[in-house]
Amino acid sequence: MISSSTALRHSLIPATGIALGYALFCWLTLSHQYTFDAISYLKDVEVTRLTIPLQPQIIAYNFFHSQHLLFSLSVYIVYHLLMFIGYHGTALLPAQVLNIAEGSVVLAILFSILQALTSDSLLAVIASALLGATYSFWSNTAMISDHMTSCLMALVLFWAVWKTNFSTASLWRIAFLGFLNGVAALMHQANVILGVLLLVALWSEKHSARRHISILSVYIISAALILGIPYVLVGVFVLGNTTIYDFVFWCFYYAMPGVMSVSGHYGTFSLDKILIFISGIGASVVGGFYWMNRIFETEPFRLLSVPMLSAVALASSCIALFLLRRGRLQDRPLSPRIRLAMQLLAAWFGIYALLLFWWWPTYYQLWAVPLVAGVLLAGLFIHACLDNPLRHRPVFVVLFSMIVLAILTANSIAAFVPAHDTANNDYYTATLSLKSVTSPDDLIVIPGNDEYEVYIPYFIGRKTVSLHSVFIDHLNDRAASFAELKKKMNEAWNERSDVFLFAELRDSDDIYEDVFAMHNLTCADRRQFFDQFSVTDTLSVENVTLYKLERPSKREERN
Repeated sequence: MISSSTALRHSLIPATGIALGYALFCWLTLSHQYTFDAISYLKDVEVTRLTIPLQPQIIAYNFFHSQHLLFSLSVYIVYHLLMFIGYHGTALLPAQVLNIAEGSVVLAILFSILQALTSDSLLAVIASALLGATYSFWSNTAMISDHMTSCLMALVLFWAVWKTNFSTASLWRIAFLGFLNGVAALMHQANVILGVLLLVALWSEKHSARRHISILSVYIISAALILGIPYVLVGVFVLGNTTIYDFVFWCFYYAMPGVMSVSGHYGTFSLDKILIFISGIGASVVGGFYWMNRIFETEPFRLLSVPMLSAVALASSCIALFLLRRGRLQDRPLSPRIRLAMQLLAAWFGIYALLLFWWWPTYYQLWAVPLVAGVLLAGLFIHACLDNPLRHRPVFVVLFSMIVLAILTANSIAAFVPAHDTANNDYYTATLSLKSVTSPDDLIVIPGNDEYEVYIPYFIGRKTVSLHSVFIDHLNDRAASFAELKKKMNEAWNERSDVFLFAELRDSDDIYEDVFAMHNLTCADRRQFFDQFSVTDTLSVENVTLYKLERPSKREERN
């Protein structure tokens, strides 16, 4: 029998082909729907300068973001490597190249692992295509995301744990596994839960309590050192969190109830949240609706075709599972190694599903990490149910191909094709239109908490001040927040620049109702503040209306 290591080597050529093919596919469907977080990362990368020793004053505060400490550093390295060989653009292209490379490598490794475990190349190809066609995996690869590295590290850790014989493994081997877990957590805090893989592997083997304690201790110490040392260096020495409270709050503020209000609140349990959780899983497979609402409302074909194609995929999956249950799985006990792989994958998927249910069920980007485990688990389940390689069962080849094709087609209509068209990014097109009616030194006052907050300074180089951000900085103190806004506006006027105001700040609650409600601001409250400034011009571009405010000095001259 061919060993798993030999099988991995034999899969190198087809795995490389899969990686290159998916890289080309993602490049051709490269998304121009840039999220708030993505542009924030790029801004931090571009304004940061890393020196030896580090100088905190030239490092953006969120460059070392506590939730994904080293993600921006990886983009920074790729960005500056490209600059070293002559690249003169922004960090956007290097970040996209990095994401595509990581996503393509994940698919290549997934193919190699499934090929090694099953010796079924066709099954491995279909599984790779299935994962690559899902909305969550594609969006993490073709957009800019901090979760693609998580997929890669989780896959590597899974394989390393599966390959480890804990009866004979050296402490150095155990420390290496802890190292992998620690690096994964440096890329995103959520990945600390990958430690469940070690627990499942230990549970599957019979060892003495002393051996278990020894393995767990070495693993935890290794992971804690790899994870803890960078956090202390950054949190204390770079960012200046010198008290234990400040340091702990900085490390974990995203996980603290009441600090971030996301999708039904942390730790709640209700029927509504169960339904949201199920829809979150579905949207991670067939998604794209967030960006395409405007198109779905105006084009009936798009409105109907995606649900119909999704239904085809669901029906095909149900038929395939029904037929598989008629196989002779119960007559053919699983080998211990395949059973262990399935247990590890089930634990990987399950622990992330629990986290997402507790934290943010509709967080489709993080769903990519458990989807990798889910696809691998499905591949092993199919292999276990079949008597022979998939190529000898043409009915199943057709069914599984229909599933992949239906998901790919639905996502192409809903996301892959339209997301590649910059015209479908309303924030981006509106932002570019603002460039023609403003000057580089002008200040634009915006409601905040949406893409304009990062798009305007990044894509057209205009200064902004966000009502949302100012109120957060002043803990919703109305007097202090409005005083800060007025100070920023006066500073712009003193520099002989113009100040523009988003009309919704003064006139309407409709579009930014959630932002204003967050800070307990009514339309009357905002009018009372902004009405002290006269409007000299009203400018409408795309779907944005701006008020150009009169300089205070001119009003004083007339009085």
